[in-house]
Amino acid sequence: FDNCKIESMSLSKSTFGREDNGDNEVTLTVIDMHGNECTGTATVRVDIILSSPENKEAIIIYPNPSQGIIHIAFPKMIDPELKYIEILDSKVLRTLNDIPTTGNLIPIDVNEFANGVYLVRLTSLHGILNLKFMVKK
Repeated sequence: FDNCKIESMSLSKSTFGREDNGDNEVTLTVIDMHGNECTGTATVRVDIILSSPENKEAIIIYPNPSQGIIHIAFPKMIDPELKYIEILDSKVLRTLNDIPTTGNLIPIDVNEFANGVYLVRLTSLHGILNLKFMVKK
């Protein structure tokens, strides 16, 4: 906060790419018209996406919306380097560590979840993939 007019604001980094995967510290510097300077830092997390929805070989969730069971379908086989799966709304609701190593389908019971939109986060050595699904009973 400053009673003087702000002369300039700058970020230490404003563009991120694959090389920035993970947590990155970014500093905001503000200078007022009298040369007073103040800085603040924030952590920006960059997640590398495993695939995109435009990719016909994408990982998908069905049925969507679900009435109780969702299936995560891999195009060919389950990623052998998949470490864990998280189901989130505004926070992590469930973490699955016991992941099948064969086939191309992972069923997950979501009967306990209320109607709404949820996120499935697949964390692999290759990166992170976020998929949305809906529960509608």
